[in-house]
Amino acid sequence: MVSAVYNISVWRMYIVAPLTEELVFRASHLKHSLEFYMQQNSSLLKASMVVGFQLGYTVIFGSYASFLFVRTGWS
Repeated sequence: MVSAVYNISVWRMYIVAPLTEELVFRASHLKHSLEFYMQQNSSLLKASMVVGFQLGYTVIFGSYASFLFVRTGWS
């Protein structure tokens, strides 16, 4: 366990990569929300609902893809 703390690959795979992915993913959804709100002249509630639907869909798809990945033994 102590050697894992000093291993740069462990930090990259389990700490830095997930944090970077989340930041990019959230920034992407914020961008889509602002685009929908500004260009469509829609309400903030409608823009939030559209982005919420996209977010929900991607969470469900990601969960299913992860389930299949682990279930089939590709981990």
